[in-house]
Amino acid sequence: DLKKTNSPIYLLHGEESIFSHEAAEWLHNRALGHGIPDFNLDRFDASESQFSVAALLNAVDTQPMMNPIRVVWVQATELLNKQAKAHLEGLIKYCETPNPQTCLILEARDRLDQSRALMKALAKSENVTIREAGVMSAHQTEKWLESQTKILGITTSQQVLTLIQESGEGRLGEMSDTLSKLMLYIQPRIEITIDDVTEVLPQAKLQTTVWVLLDKLALR
Repeated sequence: DLKKTNSPIYLLHGEESIFSHEAAEWLHNRALGHGIPDFNLDRFDASESQFSVAALLNAVDTQPMMNPIRVVWVQATELLNKQAKAHLEGLIKYCETPNPQTCLILEARDRLDQSRALMKALAKSENVTIREAGVMSAHQTEKWLESQTKILGITTSQQVLTLIQESGEGRLGEMSDTLSKLMLYIQPRIEITIDDVTEVLPQAKLQTTVWVLLDKLALR
């Protein structure tokens, strides 16, 4: 969907932060093109103590070097959104007339509060493309897990995928981290077994024990 857009400002937010981050990565690479990152990329994290709106505004108004577009990428935008309107006046005004040679990417780890001043300004501006990564259904999550195993070159069973899904409590970031841990654990093998999962995830071991208990109860 983002391939169809070309905006000076993007807001990527929602419960599934892993998708917001992947989208931000893709936008950053597209906008930067062959430009040299050292000259044309500024990263900010609103959760860091040294973060300042003034530095952000200075970055978005800086012209690119040897590239048509400069990228300014702000992470933890959900915290920036919580700041008082008085601290955000400059950024809110920027949303009305952004620098056409800057691609400002606002990435959040959660869904932004619609009642806050910054979110209202972003939603109102024609210069902003907003995409929200909502929570997926259990079936969509299962399909996503299957696709991730194929991308990583891992083979496994449906029962293992169910264990990973339940252990992650539906959070894709947790499941992605679990797959990374399992990949390291099973090397040089490529197949993840139930034993691998129960060794890496203590809660999965508990769930497996409960399943065995239920099976035995069913068999009296």
